[in-house]
Amino acid sequence: MEMQFAEHFTFGKLIRFTLPSIVMMIFTSILIGVILVIVGFVFIEPIAVLLGAEGEMVNQAALYGRVLSVSLPLFIIQNTVVAGVANIVLDAFFIVVFEWDLFGAAIATDISQILGGIILAGPLSKIFVGYDAELLAVVVTVVFLITKRDKYKYY
Repeated sequence: MEMQFAEHFTFGKLIRFTLPSIVMMIFTSILIGVILVIVGFVFIEPIAVLLGAEGEMVNQAALYGRVLSVSLPLFIIQNTVVAGVANIVLDAFFIVVFEWDLFGAAIATDISQILGGIILAGPLSKIFVGYDAELLAVVVTVVFLITKRDKYKYY
């Protein structure tokens, strides 16, 4: 079975195709962030108690949690936008420049999701693992996908 991605694929077409999805991700991120802020404001004290806080520590933890939760929607959007923009740029690069068609789109999506995860987990890997584990994961993934590219070639 032969699969053709597009004969005349342009960056403008790529943006028109992906922009609605990115806008929807941003609005969904805002909605989820606002819901988490509301839930956090309501349940932060019981959560602090469940985590072992007692006495004045419950009040301090609740204050800290409520102040930090205000920025949660923007933190979620940051991750979403970085992953979305990375996906658009990498799609153009892998599909147009390398002419990898559908395989290029898949790699672009993988890498953009990894980048989104790095934003969330990157600093933690330096703390718990002691080196840039996220960079190692990206390199291993890209090398593996590129070396196995011909096995999954559809064009």
